[in-house]
Amino acid sequence: MADNYPLLFKHLISKTTNIIKLIETSPEKAKLRSRLIREIINLMKRNARLGKSDEIKTREKVLKQRIEKIQSYIQDKFPDAEVYLFPFSLHEFRKGQFGSTTESKESSGGAYELILNYETLMPGIYFTPIIPSHFLFPDDINNSEEHFDKLIEYLRFGMISIYDDMSGRVTNQGPTPDLQLSYVAHHYSAVYWEAFKASYGNLPKATLNLLRFEILLEKKAGKTIIQLIKNPGLLDKLAYSTKNMEKEFKTEKIFSPQDVVKLEKEFPDLGFDPWWLRYKVLKIAYGVPHIIAGLEVSDMIQISKNIDTAFALHVRLSDVFKKPGQKPLLNSFRDQVLTRFLDQAFPENSDRRNNIVATFIGDVETVSEFEKDLRWIFQTCIDRVHKKVEKAQVKTNKKTSDEYNIWYHFYQQNFKPKNNVIQRSILNHLQVPRGRLQIGYEPQKGWFFRSLQKEAMVGKRFESSILNILPEQVTLLKKAKFLQGLAYCVINGYYGVFLSGTLKETMTDVEYDLQHTNLGSKNDNHLAFIRPDQIERIMKKIIALFSPLKVSYMDCIQTKRKIISAMIFLNLQKYGRLSILYRDNLDTVYVDTFDLKDFDKNIDKYISSYKTMLESVILHKTLRRFFETRQIEPDKILLKTWVNTNSVETSHAATNEIAKESDLAETFIKQIILKHAS
Repeated sequence: MADNYPLLFKHLISKTTNIIKLIETSPEKAKLRSRLIREIINLMKRNARLGKSDEIKTREKVLKQRIEKIQSYIQDKFPDAEVYLFPFSLHEFRKGQFGSTTESKESSGGAYELILNYETLMPGIYFTPIIPSHFLFPDDINNSEEHFDKLIEYLRFGMISIYDDMSGRVTNQGPTPDLQLSYVAHHYSAVYWEAFKASYGNLPKATLNLLRFEILLEKKAGKTIIQLIKNPGLLDKLAYSTKNMEKEFKTEKIFSPQDVVKLEKEFPDLGFDPWWLRYKVLKIAYGVPHIIAGLEVSDMIQISKNIDTAFALHVRLSDVFKKPGQKPLLNSFRDQVLTRFLDQAFPENSDRRNNIVATFIGDVETVSEFEKDLRWIFQTCIDRVHKKVEKAQVKTNKKTSDEYNIWYHFYQQNFKPKNNVIQRSILNHLQVPRGRLQIGYEPQKGWFFRSLQKEAMVGKRFESSILNILPEQVTLLKKAKFLQGLAYCVINGYYGVFLSGTLKETMTDVEYDLQHTNLGSKNDNHLAFIRPDQIERIMKKIIALFSPLKVSYMDCIQTKRKIISAMIFLNLQKYGRLSILYRDNLDTVYVDTFDLKDFDKNIDKYISSYKTMLESVILHKTLRRFFETRQIEPDKILLKTWVNTNSVETSHAATNEIAKESDLAETFIKQIILKHAS
């Protein structure tokens, strides 16, 4: 007591000093008075905190339980709705303490903390009749937590009368200081949180957020969104820097930082929109040289183009797309802004307009290129962030938390996959079956897989000639091994039921590009080549084998990875090749291929006796090594096999191809179990 409240202790407890008289007679009257007020305030705060702590905890617990019940009700009644409720106290809010990702996959936990306040939460809740105190206080107060807390206390206890006319309407959300480089750098793991979010289908938004995080590491443009809401033009002068790239932007016909500022001046209310301000800062930071260190001009152009597209997707620019002859929609402020943005950033009849339209309607090739660009931007941004954090020499916690391990797992899985992993598209809305799948082989390169549109369907979905820009031929994958390509098309949904639920519902047609069917080897052409009907049966078996698997994002830290299913192929498009498609319990799909040494030396023997081929020493030696390396017990997983019917002669009638295929598969799997079961 004497240490924490010395003046009050001397006056009330020890009664050694009359503080009132001391203040009246002291030459440091103002200083003593201020110290006394601080002690009284601190004592009252302590009493409020300790005296009602149990009651507050009980109320908070009950409130959180109610909110959780509401969340469960919403999710059960509207499973497709993305509505998430996060209960936290005002004290937790001011400290930037939010729920962990281990509690909810929508919670960023320790990734951002106070950065989340300044970038998202404060900007999202300032439209309220209750006035956040940080809006009232000047910058120097907001930049000092000590001075901010003092002023709050003076207001709370009626010590000053500056804001008396707002009594009862002021709330304390905490200050809005300039972010220190050390604080931002300490939260570098936010880059992996964004990779985790990207894994759930919104790579464009995650990329914008990641780029935004990098900006916060740069002094010139590192103002927070809440600071920019208070002063929307704070960074505008950077757009008019003498070192700007207006000439390059005009040459490339790209919306420039100056264009963004001009559009905001035309619609001043944009300066209060958090996402617009974020977009503007991104355009300025990546469009003006030397704001972001380590960028070439060509990189800046590429990044800026993709910022436009990602932002257009986020704000649903397609809402103002119009059919030929249709008048623009100008019913609301949003319609007016988006229409002007569309006309200026993506001018009519330009390549940029065609590209953004093709992206929205899901043209595979356009979106694949967009995803490829975003992946490059995402990874290079992470690399730059790491270098900047190292340069800042900020000490970071070497220990990793469970939530960090989750984020990093999804980063590795989606941005640093192993060579034998079948990569899923992060843009989930494109995972729809195509009308025709064309396959071809290019010597020295590998297999290509194309999506072809059925001529009857070109343009029919859209009732608008502006959308008839879909190319008839789109490359899905190239320079691939055959099984890798088949699995890629199945897993990403390109092969399946086309036009499901309509009178024209059919399975995807599979065909060869007749100009690319030569496998480059006599043995391969005669003994390993397969017909389209065989391909279709294989793809249906892959679909059946790899039925949807329910996996929680938490499984990556709670479950030991193990292989649960596999399909083994022999002589698939290459004689003597063993191809293995397999999946683990985390729903990662792999393809391994092995070329069996000297397998072709026994061709004649194998053709006449398929049992001899399926008992080959080199075949089972290779399988044993695979099973041991992957820790697989073949009799304890879901196992399927396939043997090329063109590689062997059997007693089956030529018209009974399916039975021959089935019998060969059954014989092969029996041999595998016999030789390799535990």
